[in-house]
Amino acid sequence: MSVIPANLIEACGLTEILDTNYTGQMKGVGEDKIVGRVHYVEVILECGVYPCSFTVASNNSMPPILGIDMMYNLGLSIDFIKKQIHFNNGCSIPFISRSHAELET
Repeated sequence: MSVIPANLIEACGLTEILDTNYTGQMKGVGEDKIVGRVHYVEVILECGVYPCSFTVASNNSMPPILGIDMMYNLGLSIDFIKKQIHFNNGCSIPFISRSHAELET
């Protein structure tokens, strides 16, 4: 599941396309409230522009998370040795560290 915090949706001006009919509770390592879903948004990364969908979480202290299902659909591969995500156009981007993610939010 790809997840993005609600405050980032607001900061990016995407509240108009937030589907608030899609609500619930996320459970896993932690727990959070689902406040909606963005069914389609183009995400600009170093390696190009990619169509994505995100579940929107109420926890504003978390970084956006691109889920394994979305990475699979986009044809991305994960290299745990080099700590990179490889795109099908030959481009790669490094994982971000926990401390960097915390600085960005």
